Amino acid sequence: MTAQADINVRQLPGDFAVWLFILAELSVFALFFILYAITRLRFPEMFAEGRRN
Repeated sequence: MTAQADINVRQLPGDFAVWLFILAELSVFALFFILYAITRLRFPEMFAEGRRN
């Protein structure tokens, strides 16, 4: 490879393990948010009762 080819290679800044951790955190948050939305749609009476108390 030439020096010019090395310049054009794009890499993520930082450590790859940190990016995996961030992706895992975002995935868990998205999963919890989706499960909350599904539960709220399936059991609206439970959420209504919780607001009354």
